[in-house]
Amino acid sequence: MKLEQLVHVVEVANTQSISKAASNLLLSQPGLSASIKQLEYELGTELFVRSKKGVELTAVGSSFVIYAKRVLEQVDAMEALCKEQSKPVCPTLSVAACHFRFASAAVAMLLKKHRNDGARFVVRNGVSSDCIDWVADGVCDIGLVYYKADEEKEFKKLMQLKQLRYEIIHQAEVQVTIGRGHPLYSTDVTEIDARELLRYPMVAHDQTTAKDYFRSVFLHAKMDNLRTIITDRASLYDILEFTDSYSMGISNEIAYQNIPRPYGTRALKVVGGNNATRNVAWIASANVEFMPLAKELTELLSALCTQADFKQNHPEYY
Repeated sequence: MKLEQLVHVVEVANTQSISKAASNLLLSQPGLSASIKQLEYELGTELFVRSKKGVELTAVGSSFVIYAKRVLEQVDAMEALCKEQSKPVCPTLSVAACHFRFASAAVAMLLKKHRNDGARFVVRNGVSSDCIDWVADGVCDIGLVYYKADEEKEFKKLMQLKQLRYEIIHQAEVQVTIGRGHPLYSTDVTEIDARELLRYPMVAHDQTTAKDYFRSVFLHAKMDNLRTIITDRASLYDILEFTDSYSMGISNEIAYQNIPRPYGTRALKVVGGNNATRNVAWIASANVEFMPLAKELTELLSALCTQADFKQNHPEYY
């Protein structure tokens, strides 16, 4: 039994007509009839009978309507009470991201735009599996993850398993980040051969929390030069500054526009080897509709990834 069915029954009882009740409720006549019949089926008894006047209540129906009106009156009273004592609800948005700097920038833009609305934000950073679990468990409203393009089938299966929906907002190639400790940092070199990377130690984010059906984004095969695993960006930049290590990531210059690269680091394009494309996607619950703030964030993330002249087209964020 649903609340709207009580409304339907009371309106039909008041008008003694399916057609008039349907018109008043802005419903189709077949739709209203189906609602009444479904309720009668659930109750195991008829509430109305057809007559020359239209429809009339049965004996059970007359008693049912009395209780239905009381319930609806109580609902109206509860709504009135809440409206009288309600305080403005500040919009809140919780975001999970795989250490994407442009995700933090997007949240900063929303905060600046909605600062007078009392909007509140939570940003959690973790590996892809963390972000997926946080959104699936309802800890976060929106997640931003990345995965290998050739794993689309497996990723889609994972989304279905977790009851999540997703949208790819960008495709990017792999790049490496080096710091001032690397011998190529002060050169004019803009790219590096994948085989040459084996000469240098690699530092990577901890991906060990990933499940068997969603393996590490980058560490599919054994990598002899993987020397350091870290869990936060600050440690990564410290290691890059003082050693000749490198880290792998995605090339996404559009998304990083107007966002300065961390001081003392630079990116090199990787050539040769298995330089597969990575998909960047937002994820959200498949069973929950977007709140306005969440919808705006997904649109903002997509715009940041696709519009080279974003600042010019969206001055409201600056």
